[in-house]
Amino acid sequence: MGSTDRSNLTFSCGICVLLLIPVTLFIVSLFIRPAVGLDPSWGFLAFRSMLEGGSFNSVTAPDPANIAKDVEVFLSWWSPGQYLIPGIFVWFGTDYGLAISVTTLLATVIGVIGWAQVARNFDVPCSILFLFIFGLVTFRYITIPFLLYNGGEVLLFAVSPWSLYALQKVVDKPAAACLAISLLSAALLFLAKLTGLVAFTANIVAISLVDVVKRRRVTSSLLAIWAGSAIAALFFLIFWLAWGRVPATPVVPWWSASWPGFAFTWLAIWFPMVGATFSGISGLDFLSGLFLRPSGLIKIYVLGPLGLLLMGWVWFRLRSTRYRSMAVCLFSIIAIYAAAFVVMYVRGAAISFEERHLRYAGILFLLLMLVAINQWRESLAKAVTILIVGSFAVYGLTSYVNIAREFMRGRHYDPVSGVSMRIVSPVVLEYLRSEMAVQKWQDAIAVVPSPEAAIGLPRFRIIEVHVDFSSLEEIAAGKKWAGRVEKVFVMVRETMRGNGKAEALLRLFVDYDIEKWRQIQLDGMIVYSQ
Repeated sequence: MGSTDRSNLTFSCGICVLLLIPVTLFIVSLFIRPAVGLDPSWGFLAFRSMLEGGSFNSVTAPDPANIAKDVEVFLSWWSPGQYLIPGIFVWFGTDYGLAISVTTLLATVIGVIGWAQVARNFDVPCSILFLFIFGLVTFRYITIPFLLYNGGEVLLFAVSPWSLYALQKVVDKPAAACLAISLLSAALLFLAKLTGLVAFTANIVAISLVDVVKRRRVTSSLLAIWAGSAIAALFFLIFWLAWGRVPATPVVPWWSASWPGFAFTWLAIWFPMVGATFSGISGLDFLSGLFLRPSGLIKIYVLGPLGLLLMGWVWFRLRSTRYRSMAVCLFSIIAIYAAAFVVMYVRGAAISFEERHLRYAGILFLLLMLVAINQWRESLAKAVTILIVGSFAVYGLTSYVNIAREFMRGRHYDPVSGVSMRIVSPVVLEYLRSEMAVQKWQDAIAVVPSPEAAIGLPRFRIIEVHVDFSSLEEIAAGKKWAGRVEKVFVMVRETMRGNGKAEALLRLFVDYDIEKWRQIQLDGMIVYSQ
């Protein structure tokens, strides 16, 4: 057996050993069922509507003008992959909890192998490759989804490395192959998460620039990649963006007379830099656990310049080594990716300042940083890399254990949906299901404080009002609901009655007498009905 064969065997064995970690987390998820995050909860609402005969990617809900009728709303805000992939398993007969766990496991395994291929493509040393993959299977953004499914984040982790790897390889292939790969890459990244389109754009622009500088000409393969990108953009505009807004859409369009202009703030400029530097290790999540929220802006203003200096140091360490081409390619992608978010933020896009949006760039920088540190003296390099990866691996696993203990202590598990409910008690869901089984209503409505509860309420028509994070004034000024149906259930926490939010919510049903609402207390919640 040659040295190359032995290296490949060692690599394969090492990956298999490390993949035992997500496999273990999957096995645990069969007993401690995962919950569903807010974004994929809306996706599952669309999936439920589709199963009941609704249109593709549309949520069917009561019409505010007359709650006896339904309206459909196209869910353009999120990519459909977050519910379509686990929906395949649900369609085959599994419950939502098992479908989510299987999806998370498959996405993690596919993503880890993909990132390993990216690193091997740049001839990263085996010791650094092992640490890189060890981090990817233990960091917080990998462990937590086995307890709290975040939809697109998991799928993007799986697709993004393979897109980069394929686009790098295909630039030397015939034009037809380039066109096909670029179209497939755009489609898969879009299916995973809308942010994937930013990753696709950064990959295309960076790989194109590097190839043009290297060859000093534009090849037919590169033209085919651009053609595929243009076709993908056209399809996105016609078949998706035309249906509604996405997070990148400014709240007020630039052609409007009330457009406020570009909002050049330090937060909008520094945050993408911070995310691109530290999101690969869940750095901001880690600091948020150490400091109070009011220090958030201070962290950004401190970490922004620090991240820029750290990137400069990594480039300085790699520019004269055999990893120069790797640094040029990956830093180009990181810069374009971060710049895209700066543009979106200053244009007033409705994108939250969360490091998860910059994760792709963060993982690329993590790989560069580990390789740069490895250029030091061998003993010191090993100690530093092990310390960095090991510390955040402990943080990731500890976060997982803490949330798992919380789920075990509480009564979160809903046996019908197969998921853990974080807001609406499964006791309340069972009460509503039993009422439905006895009465067999045709148009009963359940008003829930979180869309994840709809997964456990088959046959009910759903209205979601997130009273927990809305002020009393916002609830009172909210959407009014006219008309009457056979039965309406309104679920709120017990604390909502004392602060007036429950009454404000009930008054939104304008054709119902406020004095005639019946109420029952169940497991820390109040269920109003009429």
